[in-house]
Order: sequence, then structure tokens, then C-alpha cells
Amino acid sequence: MDFITTTVLEYLLSSLWLSTSVSLVTALVVGAIVGVITRIIARRQKALKKNILAAITGAYIGSLLGMLLVTIHMYSLRNSGPYAGIILLIVIPIYLLGGSIPGAIAGVRIGQSKSIKFKSRKALIAIGTAYSIIVLACIVIVEKPPLPQFIRANAQEQSKSLIGTFIGHADNINSLAFTPDGQTLISSGHDQTIRFWDIKNWKLLKTIRVQNQIRDIAISPDGQTLVGSGLYLDIWQLKPIKQVRRLTGEGICSQVTISRSGEFVACITGYESPQKEITIWRLKTGEEVKTLKEESQYGFFNNIAISPDEKTLVSSGNGVVKIWEFPTGKILKVVKMDETVDALTIHPSSKTFITLGSNIEIRQIDQGTLVRKLPSIQSEGHLALSPDGKILASLYTNKILNFWEASTGKQLQSWRDVGDRTIAISPDNRIIATDLGKAIKIWWLP
Repeated sequence: MDFITTTVLEYLLSSLWLSTSVSLVTALVVGAIVGVITRIIARRQKALKKNILAAITGAYIGSLLGMLLVTIHMYSLRNSGPYAGIILLIVIPIYLLGGSIPGAIAGVRIGQSKSIKFKSRKALIAIGTAYSIIVLACIVIVEKPPLPQFIRANAQEQSKSLIGTFIGHADNINSLAFTPDGQTLISSGHDQTIRFWDIKNWKLLKTIRVQNQIRDIAISPDGQTLVGSGLYLDIWQLKPIKQVRRLTGEGICSQVTISRSGEFVACITGYESPQKEITIWRLKTGEEVKTLKEESQYGFFNNIAISPDEKTLVSSGNGVVKIWEFPTGKILKVVKMDETVDALTIHPSSKTFITLGSNIEIRQIDQGTLVRKLPSIQSEGHLALSPDGKILASLYTNKILNFWEASTGKQLQSWRDVGDRTIAISPDNRIIATDLGKAIKIWWLP
């Protein structure tokens, strides 16, 4: 029921004209209620005209409530980034004027109407009260996050390698990452939180609330630092957990990666969409080292990865994979692909990189030569390699997860309905985590 209510409300309130209707109806109801109340007061005090100001005030309050309800749920406002303030400045007057004027008129008309009997006024107040309760209840239902917990898999689910499910996020999950010791899984979501899950005792350890949506996260190899990308590049110390730095760079940060030594952090940046820059910083000091730019008019970056030996950075974009000398930014090789690459990862040996598009392609990192091509179900998805480099996992947007033997390209298993957009494999090569909406599924790796 919670899922159905949330989905219906978010769908309805994502439409501007429906959102305006919510504000208008709320204003009309509140304005009418205030008009009735002031009508009663005015009759007793024999000063009927005094109810006009009160009715207008009530209508403004009603339109404000409607506007707040809309602001909470409108998808465009939640994802508008640095332009959210500008949108609010435009939207608020529209709701206040569009809702308050008709609401005030309704309040005054009803307040001054002598034909409204006492029973009718009571009924109207009851209707308005019921409407207000429904609105507040909907806000609570939609916004209240589930209690964090771990639900163990039943016997049937265990036979399919499922260990259990973490729930606690109030909105969809964006990114997952294991700490180097494998004891903690970190997740970020649309609900503007970062959550730390204890893999040993299966419980929530801590929740960090942030000011913006974290799109991607990365953990330093020593397990001491967490980096989150979004409107900014935020850096947290993990022991104890506290924010130590915020890097603004050139525009919004999307995908982020940390070098094996932990010295550098790189992120796809830029105000344009799609983004055309990669910024490299020193992780400990926040010093900007280099900005790599896509000079082509139609080019962009959507994936980056730093080789474990830290000699190269590989980026993908509009039908092109570029191999850069790291961290100098000198282009070593440009590899033309059949189409846009949707996911990218580098083998722990630093000898090959793997891309996901219309096919899964394994290529040599020095020359970009094709080594092996694997069939792909879809051109959109996510890739992950086990830390030992033996197993390749490909997760698609249709929730199918395939496992491959990385050395031979042999398909090992195929699972259905297991994840949406991100996967993470534990450092000990035993566990794989997938997101499924607001939940995190924990599985045994084949």
C-alpha cells in the first residue's frame, strides 16, 4: 500500500498543472473555511466586512500549504541542482497568486453569504478538516522512510544465492561500495543520505544526511576516506566520520574514482549536459592537478576509470574510448566504438579494460586492441569485476545480472530481478550487493 500510494502521488504531483490544481484546491478549501469562521464571528460582532482580510489570509495559507506539498514531491525541483533556487523563486509567486486570489474570493463569498445555514457551515468545516488531514497523511506516507533493518532470505531465496535485504533508504539508491576490509557496505541515494551497513552483524551503523543528492561514491584503498559526487565533490574522514573538505571544481560532479595509491581523485565535471570535463585533484589537500577536456562538439564523458598501476586513465563517451597518460592528461590512444559506451571498468592487472554497449568488449589498455567480445542483453547497464579479476558481472536496466569468467568469456550464471543500476563486489570475492529501488540485496557471488 505504501508503494502504491507513493507512486501515485509522485506521478500526479510531478505534473505542473496537477500541482497547480493541488495548490488551488487547497487554497479554496482553506479560504472557504476561514470565510465561514469569520462569517460566524462577524455575525456575533455585527461587523460582516471584517471577514475579508481574514479570508484572504486564509487563502494565502492554503495556497502556501499546497505549494509546500508540491515542492516536496516535484521531481524537477529535487533534481534541478544549482538552479533549484531560481525555480523556487518562479514557482512560489505562481502558486501564491494562482491559489490565494480564487481562495480569497471563495472565502469572502462564503463568508458574506447570508444563505449559508449553520449546518452547512459545520459540514463545510468538516470537509475542509478531512481534506487537510488527508493531505498531511499523504505527506507522512510519502516522506516517512522505512525503519532500517535487515531481512534475512527465506529458504527459497537462499537457494538462489540471496543472503538478505537491507531496507532503510526513503528513495532509490544511486551507488554502492564496500570498505577495503569488507566489513561495511556504504550506500548513497536520492533521499540525500549516505548509509553505513554492518555486513558482519547485518545492521545499520550510521546515516549521514547531505545537502544534495550523492550520485556516486568511492572509498580510498586505506579505508580512511569517503568521496561523494553531486553538486560538489564532498570528502569525509571515516574514522571517525566527519566531513573534511568540499571541492567545487567546474560544475556538477557525476562519476568519481580514486587511484590505487589514494593520492588522486578524479571526477567527471562540468555545467554542460552531457559533461565535457574530467577534473583530477590530490585527495589529501584538494589541490587541483589537471582538467581534461572534450574538444569535440558532440563529444562528452560518461565513464572514467584509473588503472591500478596509475599509469593511465580511461574515459568513454559518444562512441569513443580515450586512453590518457595519468595524471598528466596526455592522450595516448583514441579507440572508436560502435556506439556510446554505458559502463567501463579496468582489470586489476592494468592490462585490459572492459566496456558495456551493444556488446561487452575486452580490450588491451595500451593499444585498445579488441581481445574478446561478449554478447550484451542491453546497451545500458553497469559493470563490476571481482577484486581478484576472475569474475565479471554485468547488470542491465531490465534487472538481469550476468556473470562471466573474465579470462575466457564463458558465461557462468544469469539472474533475473536482482538489481536496477549499481553493483558492488566485496574485497574477499564472496559477496555481491545490488540495488533494487530503495532496497539493497546481498548475494553470494557465484
